[in-house]
Amino acid sequence: MVNEYYTSEEIQEKITIRPMTLDRAIKIVSYALTYVPKPIAEKVLCDSIFIILDPLEKAFYLSKEVIDGRHIFIFPSIIYDENEYNKKYDVLHEVAHFHLKHVPT
Repeated sequence: MVNEYYTSEEIQEKITIRPMTLDRAIKIVSYALTYVPKPIAEKVLCDSIFIILDPLEKAFYLSKEVIDGRHIFIFPSIIYDENEYNKKYDVLHEVAHFHLKHVPT
């Protein structure tokens, strides 16, 4: 039987995250995405950029070359201080909006 879910390590190789503390951010997102089937995780990883704002960063610029038509997930840096369940919940909650094609109002 083929594994229908990615491992955290497989996701870490595919993920696009910038700018932020990469190791911690990659671990948070990759752990959460192990709970979604590979086809959904693949779509998220190919079509999205994850950003966790550092409290020292007031603003930053993303050029159209960086965005390249992808969706952007933005999380406050407080996510680093949350427990593992809440980290996973926050990421998966936003992934569900992406998967269900919700439009922000």
